[in-house]
Amino acid sequence: FTLQGLFEKRQPEVSVEFSDFLASRVLTPPRLIDELANGQRKEKFEVLLRQTVPFIVPDAVVAAACGGLRQLATAPEDHPVHTYMATELGIRDTLSHRLQLLSPSEFESLLHPVFQEDEIILIAVGGVLGFATGMLQYFFTFGGPSGLRGIGAIHRAM
Repeated sequence: FTLQGLFEKRQPEVSVEFSDFLASRVLTPPRLIDELANGQRKEKFEVLLRQTVPFIVPDAVVAAACGGLRQLATAPEDHPVHTYMATELGIRDTLSHRLQLLSPSEFESLLHPVFQEDEIILIAVGGVLGFATGMLQYFFTFGGPSGLRGIGAIHRAM
């Protein structure tokens, strides 16, 4: 019966679940587009876009494309561009594959912040369960407080 190392044995299935979570709630196409069009590095993205588009295309067209991206970021997730991005980027599959390739210690380090919020609760529950187990052992081994009195009488007689 093994208790330690069960999390590491479940790394493949946890990787799939975690990648599903990230792909459906965090790294969605609308969020990615929103970060490009409105995020902290918006200006750098616009410069990159200007450098990538041939010089013959007017700045007004590039600015309109950036505005279109800003509008696209607010479009529903079933918008054809979002569907296309989700398919072509393959975030879910890529994340799942990459997470499975991590060593157990790297995998634990990656997911530790996810559980860190509940860590104090886990420690408290562990303490309560440990105390309850100790009390059960005390009652079954010594018969409770009355059993200890009998042991004390034996020690006094010696």
